[in-house]
Amino acid sequence: MSLGIRQQLGKSKTRGKQLLHRSDNLTPKWNDDTKSYLLSFLPQLEKELDRLKNLFLEWENHVNEMDDDADRDTEQQLFDSWKEDEEYVNLISDLECTINFGQSIKEPTKPIDTKIPAKIAVQDIKKFDGDYMKWNPFWQRFVLNIDSKSYAPIDKLDTLLGLLDGKAYDEVQGFAVIGENYDAVKQTLIDRYGNNKRVIYELQNKLHMIPPAKATATSLRETITSITNVCRQMENLGIDLNNATTKWEIIRKMPTEERNELSIAYQTEQETTTNDILKKMKQYKLKAEIRAQTEKESYSYPDSPPSFKFARSPSKKWVCSFCNDNHPSGACDKFKSIAERINQLRSQQRCFKCAGRYHSSKECRANVTCQHCNGHHRSFLCDKSKSSNFTKPTAATKTNVFLAAERIQLLQQNQSPLLAKEITVKNAENDKEARAVVFLDSGAQRNYVSNDLVRKLYHVL
Repeated sequence: MSLGIRQQLGKSKTRGKQLLHRSDNLTPKWNDDTKSYLLSFLPQLEKELDRLKNLFLEWENHVNEMDDDADRDTEQQLFDSWKEDEEYVNLISDLECTINFGQSIKEPTKPIDTKIPAKIAVQDIKKFDGDYMKWNPFWQRFVLNIDSKSYAPIDKLDTLLGLLDGKAYDEVQGFAVIGENYDAVKQTLIDRYGNNKRVIYELQNKLHMIPPAKATATSLRETITSITNVCRQMENLGIDLNNATTKWEIIRKMPTEERNELSIAYQTEQETTTNDILKKMKQYKLKAEIRAQTEKESYSYPDSPPSFKFARSPSKKWVCSFCNDNHPSGACDKFKSIAERINQLRSQQRCFKCAGRYHSSKECRANVTCQHCNGHHRSFLCDKSKSSNFTKPTAATKTNVFLAAERIQLLQQNQSPLLAKEITVKNAENDKEARAVVFLDSGAQRNYVSNDLVRKLYHVL
C-alpha cells in the first residue's frame, strides 16, 4: 500500500546523504570559495529536506484515511518504525543544520583571487573523452576549480575545451572560442552527458558484462570487486537494487559452489537483500584469498606432511583429497582408478596437479613431482605407479589420462565439462589403428576428427 512512498523515501535518503557529503568536504577550510560553493547547492538541500518531510506527511495521511482497523494498525506501526529510524532522524536534522548554516552565510564581498591562470588550476584534472561513467567526477571538479570562480568566460571556455577529448570534444567542436559561447558549450555538454538515465543504463550494461568468476582467489576477487563497485554507483544514483532481476544477475556471476549456496539462501531466507548477497560474496572472496595464501605457503614444503595441516581437523591425521576420510589420498578405496580420481577432483573444483582448491592446473604454482614418472603432479594421480619403467616422460609420452584431464580443465574455463576416454580407432579399409582421446558431447550436432589422426589412419602427407 505504501510501497511507492517507501521507495521514494529511500531514493531521497540517498540524495540527501550525497548532498551532505559534498557539504562535509568543504569543512573545516571555510573561505570565500567554499562558502560560495555551499551557497550554490543550498537550494538542492532545501528541496531534498522538503521532499523528505512531504513524503512522511503523505504517508501519515494515507494511514489516517484507511478504513480497515487491522490494516491501519499494521501500516501505523510500519510508518512509526520508518519515521523514528535513526538514519532518517539524523538525516533530517543534519539537513536542517546545514541549511541554517548556509543561510547565515553572507555572499562574500571579497573578490576571489584569480592570480593563478585557469589552465594551471586544473592541470591535475584528467581529460573527459565522452565516457558517461566519468562525467560526474570530471564536471564536479571543473565546477569547483573553474566554473565557480571569477575567471573571465573566455578563460573558462578555453580551459574547458582543453580538457575535452574524443567524442566529447567533437560534440562542441563547432563553437567559436569566444566568451559569449561559454554558457552554450557548457549547457551542450550537460544536456549530452549529464543524463542520469544514460549513466544508469551504462552501469546496468557494465554489471551484465562482468564475466562470471572462476573458482580461483584471483578471479573471485576481481569479479566481486567489480560487482560491488557497480552496485554502489547505482545506489548513489538512487537505484533500488532490491529486485529479483538484479539479485539473480549478481548470483549468476559466482562459481558453481558459491552460486548454489547463494541461490539456496535467497530462496529460503526471508527478505534477503542485495546488500546481504554482496556481504556473503565478500566472505567468499576473503575465504578464497586465505585458502590460496595458506596453500601457497604450504607449497614451500611439498615433501613435509605438516604442510597439509590447514586442511585437517584436530582429530584427523590425514584428509583424503577425494572422499575427505581419515587416510592418505593415495590409499583411497572409494576412488581407485585415475579416471575416477580425476572426475572427483573436477567435481570438487580442485587442481589436477596438486589436488588443491581455488585454482586450475594451468595456474598451479605448486612444486610437486611424481615419485613414479617425475611428472608435475601428485604421485596418487599417476597411472604409471604400477609400472617398473620410471623414466622421465617427455611431452610425447606424458600420461594420456592426465593429458585428457588437463584438456578438460582448459575447456572448463569457458565451457561446461565434457566426458573423455582414450580409445583405439581403426580404419576398416586398410586395418590401420591409432590411439586417440575422444570427447563425448551429447548436445553436439556434428562429429569432428583431428588432422593428425587422419594422417595416422590414411598416411596422408
